[in-house]
Parts: sequence; C-alpha cells; structure tokens
Amino acid sequence: MASGPDLLDLRAGQVEAGGDTVGDLDVDGEAGAAITTLGLLSYAFLHHNEWQIAVSAIIFGLGSGLAVGAVPLLILGSVSPEEQGMANGTNILINNLINAVTTQLLFVVMARSGVVMQGTQFYSDASFRNAYLLAAGLVAVALVITLFIPRVLKTSEIRSGGQ
Repeated sequence: MASGPDLLDLRAGQVEAGGDTVGDLDVDGEAGAAITTLGLLSYAFLHHNEWQIAVSAIIFGLGSGLAVGAVPLLILGSVSPEEQGMANGTNILINNLINAVTTQLLFVVMARSGVVMQGTQFYSDASFRNAYLLAAGLVAVALVITLFIPRVLKTSEIRSGGQ
C-alpha cells in the first residue's frame, strides 16, 4: 500500500514514485488542462449524435481527471508544509465559488441564443456551442495561470505537514 508522497503521486495520475516532471513542472496538471480544453472544443463542434458525444466525453473526462487530480500536488508543491491545510481549504472555497459563478455565466451565454416558449427556455445548437467555447477559453486561461505559479517543492519532495 502506498503512503505519504507516493500516495499523493498516485492521486495525481502519475505513474512512478516521484512523478513525471519536466524540471520543476508537473506535466499532469498542464496536460490535463490542455486535454480538457480539447474535449470542450470537441463538444462545441461534435455533439450531433451519440458517437460524437461519447468521443468528446472521453477526451473531456480524461483531461479533467488529470487536471483535477493534479491540483492537490500543485497546491502542496507551492506552499510550505505549515500552510498546506489553509491552502487546500482556500482551494475548496475558490473552487466552489468559481463553479457557482461559471455555471451561471454559461447559462446566461446559452440563454442569449435560445428561445422561451410558453415560459420554458429552449437552447439552440448555437447556445451549446457558445457555452462550450466559453468553457474551453476559461480552462485555457487556467492552464496559462498554472504555468506561472512558482513551485516551492518538486513533486518528489512534497511532504504533508504531519511528516
């Protein structure tokens, strides 16, 4: 059974202990964000039948799984062990806030290209395309931001505050 840093590496989708790194950068999070962006772009243009949706879902799921799994390592590698709890708590707070705001923003974008009939909102093909394009843009911005976050520790050096 894995423990300590090895467990963290497994959660981030990394194959070997110490992680797949290029210099001090974790490639899983950045690759995950790039694949997620590709999946959202795929959804934007390929959503007209079941196989297109399935392919888009596989790409999006793979990317978001890598990206979300790498966030704890990004945080733990960017702060001292004494700040890890506070940093992860802040991550949860910001994540929930961003999810609430972006959900509303996406529905506003979708409503602009939709129609209301007898009090019910219906969304057009353009509504979904615009929402997916906006989401892809937001993930791409997040990818660029992660490239500028300074790393205090390499993945192989991360220790929890209790160790």
